[in-house]
Amino acid sequence: MRRAFLASTLLAGVQYAVPSSYAPAGFDRIPTQFIAALGDPESNSGMGVENWGIWEKDPGPRGVWLNDYENLVKSEGISPAGWKFDSNDWWLEEHGLLMEAPQFPLSPGRYLVTGGRLISTVLNIETPDSTGSIKWSLDDKNSKLYDVTHLPCRR
Repeated sequence: MRRAFLASTLLAGVQYAVPSSYAPAGFDRIPTQFIAALGDPESNSGMGVENWGIWEKDPGPRGVWLNDYENLVKSEGISPAGWKFDSNDWWLEEHGLLMEAPQFPLSPGRYLVTGGRLISTVLNIETPDSTGSIKWSLDDKNSKLYDVTHLPCRR
C-alpha cells in the first residue's frame, strides 16, 4: 500500500513538474499569465487585439465576490489579495467576482497558449496597422480560439 501511494505521489509530481518546465524553442518559461480576449470562439485568426489585455497573475483567486463589495468599500478598496479596487476600471467575471483590470494593450509578439486541455499552439499578435487595428492568428490552423480558452471562465 505504501509503495502504491509513493508511486502515485511521484507520478503526480512528474505530471506537474514536466509541463511546467517545458518551453519550446524560442520561448522562455515564465509564470502562467491570462489573456483577456474577445473573439469568435470558432475562429483561427481575426482582428481586434487592441481590445485584448493580459493579467500577469491569475485574477480569479485574487477576485472579490460581488456580495462582498461593501467589505471592499470599507477596506478603502484594498482587496484581501492586496490589489486596489478602481471604481472606474474593473472587471466582473461571469460568476460574480470583481477583478482587477488586465493590462492593455496586449503587446505584439508570439505567445504560447493553451486552454489546459489537449491543444497548445502559438498565438501571433501583429503590430497595429495604420488605423490602430491589430490582427491575431493561431499557428495551428486546426485550432480555434475556443481550444485555447480557459473554459472554467466561460461557464
